[in-house]
This record gives sequence, C-alpha cells and structure tokens, in this order.
Amino acid sequence: MPMHTVEIVEIVEIQGRAAHGIQEPFQCLGEDGHLYYVKGRQTDRASLCNEWVCAHLGAHLGLPIPPFRLVHVSDELLTEAPTEWKSLGVGLAFGSRRHSGCTWFNKAQTQHISDQQQIDILAFDWWIRNSDRNDGNPNLLWDTDHGQVVVIDHNLAFPHAFNAAEFCGTHVFRAHWPTLDLAVLDALQQRFCVTADAILAQACDNVPKEWEWANSECDIPSNMNLDLVKSTVLRCKISDFWRP
Repeated sequence: MPMHTVEIVEIVEIQGRAAHGIQEPFQCLGEDGHLYYVKGRQTDRASLCNEWVCAHLGAHLGLPIPPFRLVHVSDELLTEAPTEWKSLGVGLAFGSRRHSGCTWFNKAQTQHISDQQQIDILAFDWWIRNSDRNDGNPNLLWDTDHGQVVVIDHNLAFPHAFNAAEFCGTHVFRAHWPTLDLAVLDALQQRFCVTADAILAQACDNVPKEWEWANSECDIPSNMNLDLVKSTVLRCKISDFWRP
C-alpha cells in the first residue's frame, strides 16, 4: 500500500500536554475537526512505530482502539508554540483520536468487561509481547457513557527480550490464562494469522521514512527496528506460539 494513500491529518492547534501519560502526549486539534493525543519527537521512533503497527493489528481484530492517524506538525505551528511544547517536534507523528467521556480504568471495572474481550486483550498483548498492561498501569480507559473499555498505549510492544513468566503473573487480565484450553488458543492463533496476512504489510509499508532517523537531518539512524516488529508478529504462524 503506497504511502500516498494514507490519510495524513494536519495539526492546526496544539492545546497542551495531556494530563496523563509517561510519554507526555500533546492534545492537538486536527484539520478534520477531531482532537488527537499526539506522540512525536518527545518520544522515540521505535515507540511511534510500535503504536502505528499495533493500532492496525488491534483494530483489525476488533479491539476497542480509538481511531488513529498519521498527523503532521508544521514548522510554522511549532514556531508559535510555547517553549515547553516544542518537544513535540515537526513532521509526521502518531495521533490517537481523543475518546470523550473516558476516565482511567479501575480494576474493579473488570467485572463489566466480557470474558471474551478480556481474553482477546490478554492474548493480543501476548502476541505483540506487551508487558505494559498490569494492575498498577493497565493502559486502558473506561468509557463512562457506554460502559466500555478502551485500549491504548502500545509503545513498549516488540521488546528485544520478553519475560513470559512476568507477563503471565502481572497482566491485568491474567486470571484467564489458566482457563485457555487448546481449542481456544488455536482459534485465537488463527485470528492472529488472518490479521497478520491482512494488515501487517500495509502497516509496515506505511511507516514514515523519517521515523528511520533519530534527528531532523536524517543522518543518525533511529532505534526503530521493523525487522523485529515483523518477526514478532509473524510468530503467530509457528506451532509453539503459546509456549513460554
């Protein structure tokens, strides 16, 4: 899928830092009229790539991930921004549309999430090797208007090293892990394979070329590793995918 077919939303207003988020996303207004939480140069390039690819995979699986876009921050806009906001940087960034009516997820709300959706999120995180969804920091929102969970933040997916025991012992929905029989695991794995075949190439082919570089001069390679991303996703095709 060629890069020019991807919808890029121009940012027309930077409204400030989000109230929460370790990576300090900025709330910005896009030319399409939507508010986005934007991660740009205040984070690293691998994180942006991870967010972009995981959003594609999760959305294709039907997980409740907010609509996302590549967004562009112009030199002119950043020049007018306060000094403390300039870390956003110029160029292409990752934008996750603001989901109104949300609060931070509380584990007590688990009872309002179906077992199947909990299992889907747990298995998805196993697939992308995301250990960053635990009791203290679930990286989930709660849509109070509709009583639904919203899945966010996949910047720490695709690590070089993955501790399966730690994942199984700390994930916010870990209680389901012992209940997953072979039939359920096989069905989940097949869904992952279908998603990988359908969306992985599209997502990876449309990672902005500028994310390959750590600086605006494009002469220092970034920490983005698309080969690691692809190999991790394609693990769903191996027989011992669920083995620790």
